[in-house]
Amino acid sequence: GSNIADLTLIIGLAILVGRGIKVSSESIKKNMKIMILIATIPIVLMIIGKSLSRIDGIILLAVFALYLISLFKESWFYVNQIDEDQRKHIHSKTKYSLSKNLRISFNNYLVFLLCIGLLFGSAWTLTTSAKQLSIDLGFPEILVGLIIVAIGTSLPELTFQTKSILEKHENMALGNVFGSVINNSTIVLGIGALINPIQTNLILFFTSALFMLLFAFLFMALITSKHGINWKDAMT
Repeated sequence: GSNIADLTLIIGLAILVGRGIKVSSESIKKNMKIMILIATIPIVLMIIGKSLSRIDGIILLAVFALYLISLFKESWFYVNQIDEDQRKHIHSKTKYSLSKNLRISFNNYLVFLLCIGLLFGSAWTLTTSAKQLSIDLGFPEILVGLIIVAIGTSLPELTFQTKSILEKHENMALGNVFGSVINNSTIVLGIGALINPIQTNLILFFTSALFMLLFAFLFMALITSKHGINWKDAMT
């Protein structure tokens, strides 16, 4: 549900506010294909086992680790392609940023721990409320997750992507979409399956999975076209 929201409602609203988006980067197009490939892995595992077991969770985490390694290799290749002056400039900026961020007061640590506590508390409240809502409405839990919870958990992506597009950082906005879908499909489901094997309504799961792949291919077709995605496409 979160992947569907990211690929339709969230990026659609962000592009609509930014009046369109056009991407020429080959890296973005390559990562779009990787995203679709990785998003299909949990579906295949569910088809094979009718659920996501702890072994499936390990597989999904391994896929996430391999994807991270490929990203680091790509970054290393990029850094080695630039000239020495640019490399020194990036190194000095990174070193300054790290040294500045490490000088954090004790109060900031307290705020961080408080926010972590609020995050877990909010997650518990959201889960229990969604479960009670599914009981009151007589809906399957997966349906409540697809419609209500998915949109709610995708709101931070909406804020970030809108700001990125308005400031002309389109690649960053798209990277956020790809990262969200890949994280949801690997590390989120993987850790969840490790904690407790995931079983659900298979009909609803495969129906929503089919729509997710359909929206992903549609998004890829639009984003890789010559004119990109205009506001009319975003409305669609």
